[in-house]
Amino acid sequence: MASFTEEEVKAIKALRGRVKPWAEETQNKYALDYLDDATLWRFALAHKFKLDAAEHMFKTSTTYKQEWDLDKLCGDFAGEGNSDGLSSEERNQVRIGKQVFYAGIVDAKTSKGGPISAEKLGKIDFAGLSHNEEAKKACLKAYAVHTENLWRLVRETGDKTKAISIVDLDGIGMSAARYVNLIRDVTALSIPNYPEVVEKVVIIRAPTVFYIMWKVIKPFLPERTKAKVSILGRNFEEELSELVEGGIQALPTFLGGNADDSSVSPARKVEEVMTSAELDV
Repeated sequence: MASFTEEEVKAIKALRGRVKPWAEETQNKYALDYLDDATLWRFALAHKFKLDAAEHMFKTSTTYKQEWDLDKLCGDFAGEGNSDGLSSEERNQVRIGKQVFYAGIVDAKTSKGGPISAEKLGKIDFAGLSHNEEAKKACLKAYAVHTENLWRLVRETGDKTKAISIVDLDGIGMSAARYVNLIRDVTALSIPNYPEVVEKVVIIRAPTVFYIMWKVIKPFLPERTKAKVSILGRNFEEELSELVEGGIQALPTFLGGNADDSSVSPARKVEEVMTSAELDV
């Protein structure tokens, strides 16, 4: 169980007093589930215990989850699109999303016992997603599911445990700078809706072009998020080893480890996926 300072206990109690009546009035199932101390602590901490901002985030986050019906969406993706009652369009969205998506939760833990997210951002088909609305929508749904699953894992601990996110930029080129809006669409799903999930974001194999993109993206990120980012080149093994339980060997091979890569979505080309026989016609 988590231990809290007097300031944290006071903030948690005050925040609960603000959001519980709203949760009960709206019967938002996510809001009703998030009234425990550890979850409210994350919302409060994300805004340095400024309760107006924490309350606003709590309400907008749980409203977003209700509107997207994330319980169902997570179930659909877990079922590989084969869940009962899905329409052809819904099945295709899952199948497309799982193939064009570029991230996953790896079978390893941080040195503090938290989950690890890995992203093959350098392999994503930016051009394909930008020119195919159906594929882009499916990719955003896949990202929503990925982020929700990471959130659920840190909440399951019942304490202050956080994840780390490893972002591999290997393969990213100058053309990616033209698709910064796509990256902003993705971060707009995660940062405003998932407080204090990640302790550190480690960006590896960062080429020169990324620093141009970073200048564009950085102003849109909260200060707390920017402070968590560590940008590395190709000499990243030592830092990752310190962050991962069992060292870098516990990570997938594309990150320099010995584990299977299958936990991370393949980031296939959009055209290849959209013409696949796996889709319903």
